[in-house]
Amino acid sequence: MKRLLTILFDLDGTLVEYNIRGEDAKKEFINYIDSLGLGDNIDNTLPLGLIIKQLSKGSQEKAKKLLEIANDIYKKYELEAADHTRPKEFVTEALSALREKKIKMAITTNNSKDAVMRSLNKAGLLRFIDVVVTRDDVTEIKPSPEMLIKAARLLNAPLNMCLHVGDSYVDVLAARSTGMMAVAVAGGVTTIDTLNKYHPHLVITDLRQLVYLLDD
Repeated sequence: MKRLLTILFDLDGTLVEYNIRGEDAKKEFINYIDSLGLGDNIDNTLPLGLIIKQLSKGSQEKAKKLLEIANDIYKKYELEAADHTRPKEFVTEALSALREKKIKMAITTNNSKDAVMRSLNKAGLLRFIDVVVTRDDVTEIKPSPEMLIKAARLLNAPLNMCLHVGDSYVDVLAARSTGMMAVAVAGGVTTIDTLNKYHPHLVITDLRQLVYLLDD
């Protein structure tokens, strides 16, 4: 673990408490897609990234348009939630310890840039972060690995010397598809039983455990 150069973090559920009305946002998106005649056979239990992948059917142009629609809808919910962001327990202390170790840190999140920056400022965490990559910066969101790869490149970090930390199974899928070590945080959006089905390399309950690992 001492050779680790970079840690990529998901944001909500991983670093901050962020009580977005996610199901309301997804419902509004699906209803809008239905109104366009594009919503046949949508599995609305899937996360947004997989819904877009399902609907786009391999068309990058269609995926880009769907992401633009989602951004217009989700952003208002995200900004609403961002105003009430707070850091999760032990996160500030853990990020401070990682910064002291001169670990490079990035945010890779499916949320909008404006909401992410507002959340990081509200939670007092922006000072620890070197790079922020959001859905505004990519054509495909997680579980696509695109934003993880982009963050690593921005920090000149080889993929095999990066670690990704997230609370959702889409985080695990994105990390494993790059060859990064996938660390799952229990207690977030995905249950630990579901997380384990996607084979994270490590499951932790809070970020202090990550700091302890780097001390080994």
